[in-house]
Amino acid sequence: RRWDGVVLPEKARMFIAPLTDPDEGLERIDFWKMVKDNFHVDMSCVTEFAKAEMYKHITVKTVDAENVISRGTCFLELDLYTVKSEDLQCIKENFMCCCYGHGRVHAFVIWFSVEFPRDVILSTSPYDSETHWQQTVLYINPVDVKQDSEIRGTVTINPSADHHRMLDVELAFTVDGRQARKQVYRMNDCGP
Repeated sequence: RRWDGVVLPEKARMFIAPLTDPDEGLERIDFWKMVKDNFHVDMSCVTEFAKAEMYKHITVKTVDAENVISRGTCFLELDLYTVKSEDLQCIKENFMCCCYGHGRVHAFVIWFSVEFPRDVILSTSPYDSETHWQQTVLYINPVDVKQDSEIRGTVTINPSADHHRMLDVELAFTVDGRQARKQVYRMNDCGP
């Protein structure tokens, strides 16, 4: 039997790109060093823990487009008319990004867009108007890139075993076929 209903939006896409973001990481880490200056309590021992936590959790924030150092690569496209819930239980997709110039990658940024009838698109891209969804940032131990460096990788998204509304994301990537890395990130309900 044919279903003649309407699904809004009709399509969804997810994108990924490398990000240079040295100040954000420093702010989060240096906060603990500044406690001594402001409150005369030495909390510098917490900095390594804070750094490790930053690399384990998904961060949701607004990303400055000038810090995105490659074109965003679409790694997932869903037809919302035909997608089934079991298709979303484990999403595992490859990506490839080509870097714009010499720099340091501190994170990867992920965003989505959805398409409505008549080519109306709602995008959470750093290049478009800011939305309350912002972008998803996955911090990594920094890696240097040069002009045209190829970052190839895989993004795996699974429902969290701890909470049905949360996700776990695994990011595995190489830069120019070297420096293989893998990191697992947990979503929590805390903002930046």
